[in-house]
This record gives sequence, C-alpha cells and structure tokens, in this order.
Amino acid sequence: KTDFEVANTTGSSSDPYITVQRKTDGKLFTLSTLRSNRWEHRQVSRKDYEVGTKLKECDKVVKPYLLSREGKILLEHVQCLKVQNEPMPLKEFMRLAVHISEAVAYMHERNILHN
Repeated sequence: KTDFEVANTTGSSSDPYITVQRKTDGKLFTLSTLRSNRWEHRQVSRKDYEVGTKLKECDKVVKPYLLSREGKILLEHVQCLKVQNEPMPLKEFMRLAVHISEAVAYMHERNILHN
C-alpha cells in the first residue's frame, strides 16, 4: 500500500519526472526516475541523492527526501520551466542565471564538485 498517487507526468518518455501527491496531506513531490535499471544508472542516482542531502539547508537546491533501492529519488516539488523554441525574456534569464550561480557557489564553498 502506498501513501502517494500520481498527479502529473512531465519530461520525455525516456527520462520522465512524475509529480506525486501524498494522500495524507496533499503535499506534492517529484519522483525522479531512471533511464534504465542498469547498475551504473542506479549508482549515479545514489550519488545525486547523497550530494542533495549535503545541501538540504541551501534554498537554491531541490531537496531529496527518499532514495529507493531501484534508484528513484523522491524530491521536493518545484514548478518546472517549460522549454520553448523562442528566446527567454532577459529579466527571466538573469533571474535564473543568478539562482544557478548562487547554487553552484554554495556547492563549491563546501567542496562539492559537479559534472
């Protein structure tokens, strides 16, 4: 028996992100799935989860809550940007660029490297 139900699915068929809702309180989460169940992909997912747990106090980083044995990560739900075929307005681009830069700086200050 599960405490969650699927609310929405986004992303591509090979790399979906599933929005799930906790039945007890209606809180939304994002379930990050794997491209495949290969050992290498599960290891990458495990590393992503471990790095995320080290950054929980940073308000610029999506928080991981759970890691399944299959390598799926239950994440804090955030509204995703929709990729468009037109240029992003400069003000929105700058806001996003500053947000990402602050997150990367936060990681570097803690000696956490990224690929």
